[in-house]
Amino acid sequence: MTLRRVDGVGVGATLLTALGLAAVYPQLPARLATHWNLANEVDRTMSKPVFVGFSLALVAGTYGFMRVVPRLDPDADVTDALYETVVAVTVVFIVAVNAYVVAVNLGSPIPVDVALPVGLAGLYAVLGTAMVRFDGTAHGTWPTTPEGRTYVNDVLGRSFQLAAVLTLAALAFPAYTTPLVVGITVVAPLLALAYAAATLDESG
Repeated sequence: MTLRRVDGVGVGATLLTALGLAAVYPQLPARLATHWNLANEVDRTMSKPVFVGFSLALVAGTYGFMRVVPRLDPDADVTDALYETVVAVTVVFIVAVNAYVVAVNLGSPIPVDVALPVGLAGLYAVLGTAMVRFDGTAHGTWPTTPEGRTYVNDVLGRSFQLAAVLTLAALAFPAYTTPLVVGITVVAPLLALAYAAATLDESG
């Protein structure tokens, strides 16, 4: 991972979150709704100071954790463009989720069962496209060869692209949107990995 890009995203996202929370802090309620059940009802809240601290820790902690993890593996390629993209997109997604929670508590009319599928669809589309475009020859040899890694990433990437489309389609069934989105999120990558494992030898 290059320091210029991914670290800029991580530090920038943390600063943006801090500045944004500071700007709206006086307008936020004493307790914020932070979680909703399948019926779109609030089932968890946080006090304002705790939410602010948690939000900052989540953004900075996720970035720091993902930045350090590859270095725990002596064979890892820390200049991997795909992993750099995953780190950046994940951090940006968390910032977007925090921004949505703040917006809801300030009176935004967008319900969570609409925001969640749209947000996840965007995340899956970006990650899937990055995986499909990934050149496995620039990375290590998992699972067996660079070509094999390229194949696995291609299959997994296309599953994320499909998941993005299916997640948006779930909006057509408002009574089942959340369980459908959760099911798609879990099932799509598992089926893709199983398919890639079963057909890997045929890809070479």
